[in-house]
Amino acid sequence: QNVNLFGEKRNGNSNYFYYDIPNKKVRVVGINDYENPNTLDSDGNLKYPRINTSVITGAQLKWLATDALNVSADTHVIVMLHCPIDGTLKDNPTEHCYNHDVLKQLLEAFKNGTSGTLTSSTTDF
Repeated sequence: QNVNLFGEKRNGNSNYFYYDIPNKKVRVVGINDYENPNTLDSDGNLKYPRINTSVITGAQLKWLATDALNVSADTHVIVMLHCPIDGTLKDNPTEHCYNHDVLKQLLEAFKNGTSGTLTSSTTDF
C-alpha cells in the first residue's frame, strides 16, 4: 500500500484508493471504474473504448474486498465512482459496464456481513 499526499492509501500506483477520516470512523473509498485495458480488437480498434465503456478489474475488486472494506463493524464506508453502477440508471444499449455486477454483489455482501466467492464472466481483466 502506498500512502500519498493526502494520506490516502492506494494499491501500488493505482488510481483507486481509500482514505480514513481521522477520529470519525469513516472510510472513503474511490473506485477507478475506467481501468480499461488498451486491448485492440481484430480491426485494430480499442476493444474497450473509454467513451462508452467502464471497466473495474478483478485486481481492483480483490483489493476492495481484502483491503478497502476491511474495517471494524462500527466504521461507516462511503464508496465513490464516476460512472453509475450498471443497472442503477436507465438502460443504455450503447454503454458497456464490465464487472459492475461483481461490484454490486461485493458491496451487498459487505453491507449484509456475508462472504462468498464472486466470479466475473469477463476474462480480459
